[in-house]
Amino acid sequence: MILGNLKSQLNEAIQILSETSKLVGGKDGGTQHIVQTVGFHAQLSRDVNLVRQQTVIFDKIITNEGGSYHSNTGHFVSPCNGLFSFTVTFLAQSPGDLHLEMVKNKVVLSLGYATKGHFEAGHMNAVVSLKKGDVVKVQHCIWGNIGPQTIDGGFGFFSGFLISRYL
Repeated sequence: MILGNLKSQLNEAIQILSETSKLVGGKDGGTQHIVQTVGFHAQLSRDVNLVRQQTVIFDKIITNEGGSYHSNTGHFVSPCNGLFSFTVTFLAQSPGDLHLEMVKNKVVLSLGYATKGHFEAGHMNAVVSLKKGDVVKVQHCIWGNIGPQTIDGGFGFFSGFLISRYL
């Protein structure tokens, strides 16, 4: 019984060392970065009239380390298992308010609201565990009787980064 537990723990330690070796050492004996860099910051370049559940496509990439944000779809696709942080800021455009939501694989992570009349910015934040291939995006809200609304292009930003990778 004790020998079986020790063997299991030894195999687990060997697996962790093997993963670490793959990250640190190359074939030529050179070193590689242990930390995977993932981070993006994108801006909406023009005003967009949004309809129910439409994805907001932040099309002007400012930073895209790791290439995980796709400016043609507005999707962030997780390149690995890990803990991530996301932030969205936005302004409503005339004539009214703006309701947005941040979603992970169709599950709402955060809700945001901005009103045009007082020039108040809307904000959303989320810290979330993702698996490789999970999608995070910003979209027009699907709840209530919300009709079309317009997001101001000059003040819309979507950012995210990897806090910690899970092995």
